[in-house]
Amino acid sequence: MKIRTGFVSNSSSSSFCIRADAYKSVFELAQIMVMCREWNDDGRDDRLVQQIAEDAENMDPNSDIAFSTCNYWTYIRKVEDHYVVQTCNNHAFHEYLEGIDNNWPKVIRDEAMGAGFDNDLYDYCSMHIADNGTFWFPEFRVWGRELEYTNKRTGCKSHPWAIMIREAKTGNIVCSSCYWE
Repeated sequence: MKIRTGFVSNSSSSSFCIRADAYKSVFELAQIMVMCREWNDDGRDDRLVQQIAEDAENMDPNSDIAFSTCNYWTYIRKVEDHYVVQTCNNHAFHEYLEGIDNNWPKVIRDEAMGAGFDNDLYDYCSMHIADNGTFWFPEFRVWGRELEYTNKRTGCKSHPWAIMIREAKTGNIVCSSCYWE
């Protein structure tokens, strides 16, 4: 399996892992990454950080989480003794985050091999972390999973590039753009 050193990106998506001892929880790491987006002109980052802090008081702060970042959403999951991140490379996260590590958890290496990505672990992770499991979307206050990047099949004609999230409890589909209108 190819192992690269440093912060590596694939096209406009990227993935990396962080040692779990660098941050107290998934939610703490998410709060730091939200502030790295530098979208705070209107207080948006502050509001999301506050929302994540409140959520951490009411649920397991190591729950899988997803939040918006440019053209890709960021997904964070705790796996063994690491946080595994799938995100975009439009933010310089590697300049702000501590504990970035090339020693990927064994379960992730095994998943990549099983999926036929035996040549490049980073390519697997930059495309598939979000595919496994249900994530907390604090911006919408729902548990769910991303369905697709384009919503042509879901009937939303207003926002052709918004992501669609299927709520875990109800099965309802949420358009990430319509939600804010």
